[in-house]
Amino acid sequence: MAEIDGLHAPDALDERGRRLFEYWAGKRGPRKMPARADIEPADIPGHLPDLGLVDVVPVEPFFRYRLLGTRQVAARGCDPTGRPVVDGYLGRDIVGMREQVLSNYRRVLDAGRPLFRDTSVHGQDNRGDMLWGGRYVARYTLFLPLAADGTNTDIIMFFTNFENC
Repeated sequence: MAEIDGLHAPDALDERGRRLFEYWAGKRGPRKMPARADIEPADIPGHLPDLGLVDVVPVEPFFRYRLLGTRQVAARGCDPTGRPVVDGYLGRDIVGMREQVLSNYRRVLDAGRPLFRDTSVHGQDNRGDMLWGGRYVARYTLFLPLAADGTNTDIIMFFTNFENC
């Protein structure tokens, strides 16, 4: 796992991930992070199936799905929109994954910075990767904080690099 320090995209990002990171960085301007209102879906149509938005709420469960792209929903086999992250994350049947998922969101919330997470999980296909929804391999997830006031994270946008199998 590598945090994105200095707001430079890590080498592990592919072209789509770098474009999304650069879009996010351009929208933040002089602020620590952009607001949700700064993100225009029409600007990033090719990313939408793989994106999700998570609301940061002040009481438990703390993180709640606001919106999930179509590939995010297909990989989960359900649409957890409006539900706590603990009810709809990828890998719910993998021991220790709940804590890891919540840790990712907490790190982004606490640091107010993007986070890169290698999400290749050894499992079911002939390449040693877990097949999500029976059709996708998740290579990495990029977490990008958003803040209405430019400082305090209130939404976390995430992008998963899914590959078709």
